[in-house]
Amino acid sequence: MKTTFTLFTALLLAPLAVLHAAPSTEARVVIASEAGAKLDSDIAKGGGTDDTALIQGILDRAPKLGSLKLVVDGAILVTGL
Repeated sequence: MKTTFTLFTALLLAPLAVLHAAPSTEARVVIASEAGAKLDSDIAKGGGTDDTALIQGILDRAPKLGSLKLVVDGAILVTGL
């Protein structure tokens, strides 16, 4: 039973190790609010500033950078990407 529990625990915790691993030198992290996104969408009523063009522009940089992590740190309105 102990072996099964240890294996199960290791499998559950494996994703945490990946999250805390050192980022690749090719990785770029972009925080939406720091890039100029308004993040003023009202998730209950709708509306807000459409940040589609800004977010698409950030995503379009990914091939040139090698990789890109976009952190959307608020409620964002996009009409399609």
